[in-house]
Amino acid sequence: MLSTCLACSTSKEGIGNKKKSPIEGNWLLVENVVNGKLVVPVKSPQFKTFLDGYFNIFMYNPDGSFHGAGAGPYDIDGNKYRETFEFESNPTWIGYSDEQEWELKGDTLVTKGFKKVFDRQGKLTPAETWGGDSFVEKRVRVKR
Repeated sequence: MLSTCLACSTSKEGIGNKKKSPIEGNWLLVENVVNGKLVVPVKSPQFKTFLDGYFNIFMYNPDGSFHGAGAGPYDIDGNKYRETFEFESNPTWIGYSDEQEWELKGDTLVTKGFKKVFDRQGKLTPAETWGGDSFVEKRVRVKR
């Protein structure tokens, strides 16, 4: 039984066969421009991780109070990034997806959005539902 479990845990099938995403890693938000104005937070308002096709995000308000958290799968198609919230601290948004544009410059990730928002059924909804196409976020890769 133990050898069967070891064989399963060391099997390469399905592991590493998928191309690693260029944005995979941990990211700290260092700049957030909303409607053309720089938002200066008390503490970093977001920490986001991308790993094996999934993302998670922790968000704080500019005053440092907790805003929300979410997680789910993400996909990249060219310069478009789409995330779907399978988990969200506000259950209203579970199943919703958003589309943003992204650009990677070394260890700096810039996202712009929201370009599109989709409801649980995949129907396009007004991007204004989530604040519209109003932000440019700059994140830096967090390294140990």
